[in-house]
Amino acid sequence: MIGTGTGLAPYMSMIRNELALRVDGRVGLRAMWQRNGPRHFVMVHGARYSWDLGYRTELTGLARRCNNFHYLPVVTRPGEDATWRGRSGYVQDVIASGVIEHESGLTLTPDNFDILLCGNPGMVDTVIDWAEARGFTRDSGRSAGTLHVEKYW
Repeated sequence: MIGTGTGLAPYMSMIRNELALRVDGRVGLRAMWQRNGPRHFVMVHGARYSWDLGYRTELTGLARRCNNFHYLPVVTRPGEDATWRGRSGYVQDVIASGVIEHESGLTLTPDNFDILLCGNPGMVDTVIDWAEARGFTRDSGRSAGTLHVEKYW
């Protein structure tokens, strides 16, 4: 799941649903159902500044508790954000650097991953080109691919 700015919002319900536990017929986020399961989830989120990383506290907590959930926040203007000590640069460059493979322990191929994209059109177009060069295919009509794109701006 790759998003910039508010492009992260569509993924939140997916992650909350996948990592929720059914306890006495109720769903709760504190105890994890898919936690440490075989299915891995990687969320890459880019923003200009650390304070623009929506849901950061929740996602950092999930990543600490679930070894199959990987949260990779990225800031594009670290020089203007004195508190930031994490990854910096553009999301598409961070992805191309191999950080997803390093964090998840899986090779980023269509056999291991589906890629979901939402956010800045420049990032979306660049990642589409990068992913298609590696064998990922876009959804097409009724045919589901391994590259899913939400263009909203």
